[in-house]
Amino acid sequence: YAAGFIFMRRLGSAALTATGPVLNVLPLGIHIAAQETLPQLATRLAAQLKKMRRHQRYDAEQIVRDSGRAAGEEPLFGPVLNIKVFDYQLDIPGVQAQTHPLATGPVNDLELALFPDEHGDLSIEILANKQRYDEPTLIQHAERLKMLIAQFAADPALLCGDVDIMLPGEYAQLAQINATQIEIPETTLSALVAEQAAKTPDAPALA
Repeated sequence: YAAGFIFMRRLGSAALTATGPVLNVLPLGIHIAAQETLPQLATRLAAQLKKMRRHQRYDAEQIVRDSGRAAGEEPLFGPVLNIKVFDYQLDIPGVQAQTHPLATGPVNDLELALFPDEHGDLSIEILANKQRYDEPTLIQHAERLKMLIAQFAADPALLCGDVDIMLPGEYAQLAQINATQIEIPETTLSALVAEQAAKTPDAPALA
């Protein structure tokens, strides 16, 4: 599938010192092989991102136009990955300060924001378009993400294809959906035809 990846788009000294956001979101093709581990997947995706970084000024809107599609027809990507690496410590002599995010951009589908800090901790924030996701669905996604992280943390050699992605309650729901068995009496086709003929002797045999 195609995920969106947010690039800073600050190539060159002028862009590095510019005030205001100059972000760009580019489509990142993601294929998860069942026989690879999470470190192997991360290494492969890192190589893809390294190649994409040189094209981070290629506007997503321009990609749509260059592909011959009309804006709004079909999105370039679904969920967006946003790695927010910032210096949260404001070192101002004589001033005690704390940073606060004031606003984020619009979310068309789902955004997974990762906040690594200087202490090695990682915070994860899930943002969603309320027209597409309700609160119970987002809670399920968050619980599933926690479950995935716990599995990979417990076993770094775990293969992606062996990860359990279903929540405990979903097993019961799946069993209920698949409970389609019915009892069929032991009989034959000729016996069923004779039984029906006895019930409706005046009905046409073939219609």
